[in-house]
Amino acid sequence: MSETGQALNGLFHSPDCTWVNPPALDWIAHHKPYQWEMARRIGLTLPRTLVTNRTEIARRFIQETGVGRTVFKAFIASPDAWRETRLVRTEDLASLGAVRYAPVIFQEFVPGADLRVTVVGDRVFAAEIDSSETSYPVDMRMVVHEAPVRPVTLPAALTDSLLRFMRSLGLVYGAIDLRRRPDGEYVFFEVNPAGQWLFVEERTGLPITEEVASLLSRLDGREPESAAVRSLTGRAA
Repeated sequence: MSETGQALNGLFHSPDCTWVNPPALDWIAHHKPYQWEMARRIGLTLPRTLVTNRTEIARRFIQETGVGRTVFKAFIASPDAWRETRLVRTEDLASLGAVRYAPVIFQEFVPGADLRVTVVGDRVFAAEIDSSETSYPVDMRMVVHEAPVRPVTLPAALTDSLLRFMRSLGLVYGAIDLRRRPDGEYVFFEVNPAGQWLFVEERTGLPITEEVASLLSRLDGREPESAAVRSLTGRAA
């Protein structure tokens, strides 16, 4: 597997072509702790978070945040190894010692409506996914077919912060997950540099596919690039 990876990655980086996203930057940006630090530097609000494989530290965090008000999640959730976000229940405390086998993400549970924000170059497409009245409000990915989905407009300051965050990661495309608290505060969870957008487009009519095609044309030199995209891709004006 390592030999195949070496061969393919070498080939990927060899052609004189534009990638969305640049493979090396995409790989780095997939790591959540790095995302969180860059988001913090930009000034985005994050939930209280702990990453640990030490049982007593995890137990103390849960006691402080509250059973039923703390979630735990995996770093990676792929189709062949799906792991939804779950609330810590009282019965989970008995098996907390299992965290010693690998680091686990613990976070305070943030109530409110989810937002999937798809960034394509310098265009931002935001959709609200309200799973609060569904069968599993903890993780909208599990119930997106139940939740109402609608396009929304983000505050200008937040849009600017998200674009600056993307530039700090060197990403041209990304699907950002936020949650808007009942008090109106926006909380950043993560960005998926290869996140899906079609389900949002189908439910809202947002022209994301069209913008992705337009971005590829601009990066290929067929359309003029905006200053923001030049900044994202590192091209000179």
